[in-house]
Formats: sequence, structure tokens, C-alpha cells
Amino acid sequence: MELKPFDKDECELCGKCLAACPHLDLNENQAKAEMERLHKGDLNSPVLKACVSCFMCNAACPNGQNVHGLVLSLWHRNRSGLSLPGRVRMCQPEQKLPNVWSAVWERYSKREKKMFADMGRDYSGKEVLFLGCNQLLNPYIADSPLLNGLPIAAAQGVCCGEMYFRMGFLDSFRMSAQRWMDYWSRRAPERMVVFCTACLNMFRNVYPAYLNAKVPFEIVGLLEWLSERIDIGNIKLTDPVGLKVLVQDSCHARVLGPEFMATARTLMEKAGAKVIDTARDDMGTPCCGMAGAAPGFNPYTMYRLGRGRLRLARKTGANAIAAYCNGCVLMLSMTTQMTLYRPEVYHLIELLEMACGHRPAHLHRRRAREIMVSALSVAGRKFSSPSTNVLELEEGERE
Repeated sequence: MELKPFDKDECELCGKCLAACPHLDLNENQAKAEMERLHKGDLNSPVLKACVSCFMCNAACPNGQNVHGLVLSLWHRNRSGLSLPGRVRMCQPEQKLPNVWSAVWERYSKREKKMFADMGRDYSGKEVLFLGCNQLLNPYIADSPLLNGLPIAAAQGVCCGEMYFRMGFLDSFRMSAQRWMDYWSRRAPERMVVFCTACLNMFRNVYPAYLNAKVPFEIVGLLEWLSERIDIGNIKLTDPVGLKVLVQDSCHARVLGPEFMATARTLMEKAGAKVIDTARDDMGTPCCGMAGAAPGFNPYTMYRLGRGRLRLARKTGANAIAAYCNGCVLMLSMTTQMTLYRPEVYHLIELLEMACGHRPAHLHRRRAREIMVSALSVAGRKFSSPSTNVLELEEGERE
């Protein structure tokens, strides 16, 4: 799906986009009325309070319009000039005051600390595995024998800007994205295998659409890379996992396209999992809850959405949830800590590891507790300078 500016002249006000949204509960007539309000720039539309920035509207639009972009532009108007709320700032990896990332890094296992220390800086001419901000909360998932030979490329505090983008803080997004481009252009690998689905969408679609910028080296998604290795026989799946899994799609996968989501399901099946699919046609599944912070920065919204996915897993009889987005793995793992029903949550690469006869670390529940404790710990500290811009990091502090 190509991201492009929303064009009012091409929008037919049919309402199909908003009627398809699983978070609004609008019939087609109500959806038409709300689209008219958005066209007029009405900042009081309930859509702006309920939207979780999941791209479902884009997938449902028969004219290929970037309805999500229209919502972001109105959020941007409403939030322009405002400082980020405290609960958002403490969850930003570029924040130079205490944040969740720095607190979690203190809780790394010995092996993770070694991974973090070994993340090299000379990537020229190499094929590397890129770990985005979310993956630096649980890098053990990427510590996989399936990825042997790929040096890990990551940088503390250098963020692609996805979090700002999804919340409509577009100025902060552009600053963050430009810093990412500047940083990695100077350390350009030959090919970057992107572990995170969100990062992949940012590099392939959002940067060209919103920055008119292209990453200056080859980008390949993890799923595509794994599929290539399985097809040529470098990865041999000989031990079917035998799990009944509920698929959880990444919101960003809707922009990456139906073929991308189909690849994830194919890989799960090749690992020997019985896939339970609740996707809406080719639009993917409802949000795991991670993007629920976007409209009002309310953690309860995130929990409520995640709880809905857990309840559905129980209803379908799944004994696990399988995701290929690390944000989904994190969110659903945290949600299991607050519910009585606690299905296992697996990253797709873990299923493939098990199908190869390996035993993944699978520390999700432990890391979920550590993230939640870290968030409470950071929230309890006093910010020494609440007005400090989250992007005011000197280059020396990033090295």
C-alpha cells in the first residue's frame, strides 16, 4: 500500500474506511457523517478521541486514500506547540532524562549485556541485523541461531521516530527521522535486515511519503530474509511445534500489504503451527493495544485492547498467540500480567527456532514484569527539567 497525502477531492465520503474500524463502532451513515467532520477539520470529532492509529481505515478505503494521514494531520494541529505529556516522555528512547529504556537496560541478562556491548559501529559493506528501539527492550529474541552470521546494528537513543509519528507529533517525528538518516548514512551497511515491522514500514513507506527521503542502502524485512533462507535450505524445519496459535498482526503490516501478512502465516504453518486467523479479509487483526496510547496517552486503553485479544485467544481455544511484531509481543506479554488467563505469547522467530530443534530463551513474562516495574520506577522520579526537548541529544551522547 502506497502512503500518499490525503486528497479530499478523491475521497468519495463513502464512510467505508471508518465503518471498518474495529475501535469506532460506526455504521456506514455515521461513518459518512464523521468523515465530513474530518474533511472540515473538526477537532471535536469522536474519531480523534477513539482512533488508535492502526491503519485499518487505509486498508478499507476503496480509493487507496491515506485516511490515517488525515487523522494524524488533525492530531498534529491539535498538539502542535504542546510539550509531550510526562507519561509519553518517559517512554521515549531519545529522552535524555530517566526513561523506561535506560531502566530496562539495567535489568538485562548477562547475555543481553554482552549483545549490547558487542553491537559494532563499522557496518560499511556488511549485511547487518537492525534492532529498533522496541527490540532493545528484549534483544534476547534476536539472539537466535537462525540469525548467526548477521552482526547486530543498533544505537542507543537513535530512534526512527515511529512513536512520535503514530501520535501525531509530526515535527518531533521529522527531527527524529532525520537524525536516524544522518546517523546510519554515515555508517551505511550494504544491506540492512530489519527485525522490527514498525521500523520496516517507516523506512519503506513513511519516510518516502512524509520526508521525501529514501534510506541509502538496501532494506529487507526479517520475514522476507527468513523465507529466503528456508527456501534455499539454509534453515531446515524438522520438528513441528504442534501449537494452535492465534495470529496477531502488526498495525504496520496493513501498509506493508496483504502479501506481507500472508508471508507471516505461511512461516507459522511451516513451523508446524495450526493457525487461527481472525483477520478482516486482507486487513489484518485488531490492534494488540500498543497503539492505544495514541489518542489520549491512556494506559488503560492499551490494556483494554490487549485484554480483548487475550479473551479472543481463549474463546478460539488457542493455546498460544503468535506475533511477528515485537511491539505486539511486548504489549500482549504485559497484558498477561494483569489478567487471569495467560496464554503463551511467541514471536514468530521463536516458533521457527523450535521447529529447527532449538529452545528459545522465551523470557517474555519476566521482561514484561521488568518493563512494568521500570515504568513505575521512572514515573516516580522527579524530572529535573520537564520542558527539555526530547530530541536535544548531542551527537556524543549517542555514540
